Amino acid sequence: MCDHPNIIDDPWLTAILRKDAYKLVIDASLLRDEEGCRRLSELQRRSVFMYAKVPVDDLVAVRFAQRAGFHLVDTNVVFERKQPAADAPVAARCEVRWAVAEDGPQAVELSGRSFRCSRFHLDPEIPRDLADRIKAEWARSFFAGKRGQRMAVARIGGSLVGFLLLLEAPDGTLTIDLIATDADHRRTGVAQSLIAFVQSPSDRPRRLRVGTQLANIPSVRLYEKMGYQIAEAMYVFHYHNGQAAER
Repeated sequence: MCDHPNIIDDPWLTAILRKDAYKLVIDASLLRDEEGCRRLSELQRRSVFMYAKVPVDDLVAVRFAQRAGFHLVDTNVVFERKQPAADAPVAARCEVRWAVAEDGPQAVELSGRSFRCSRFHLDPEIPRDLADRIKAEWARSFFAGKRGQRMAVARIGGSLVGFLLLLEAPDGTLTIDLIATDADHRRTGVAQSLIAFVQSPSDRPRRLRVGTQLANIPSVRLYEKMGYQIAEAMYVFHYHNGQAAER
């Protein structure tokens, strides 16, 4: 545990990695805070995982992260679409609806095998099976009532072929927290159908946001095709000391 405001415990990742995990907030207050820098240095001598997200134009923070031993693993791009107009129907073979508890096992299984460009998968120090497990637990957290407010699912017959997890802010903004499509059904309109469903006229948010990795070119192209524009970009840094525990 750490009681410094710029060093935030991440108990969810700690439980999966089986070693302490923290989010580091690199801002002007930390750069001036000798005590905060000392605590950071002390934590880094333990078995620990830390991550930080830094705006791409904040080169002072970027330099601080690099000097502190953090390594760049991802450039996260946030897309935004304000007050979407009515969209043309999306041609897809899937049925899209809100998730129910019975969808949980298939959504968790799909999440555990559908990602290649997440910051965990891009980090060469995180084994592939561990990165897959993080994503599986991410989806499981929704069905446990621990993350997200709603999930849309796409089904073909008896199979779940895609899902979209939503976070809802008090002002009505919806953020796509996680979206996955079965590999055999990509480029068939499943992801597009899920996005169109959550911004339908009967349930239209004031604003819809989604983040993806710059390395994930198909996702970038999809959001641009659906009328989203880049709102911000962040460098994502990881710090490792000690190995994550085995499963």
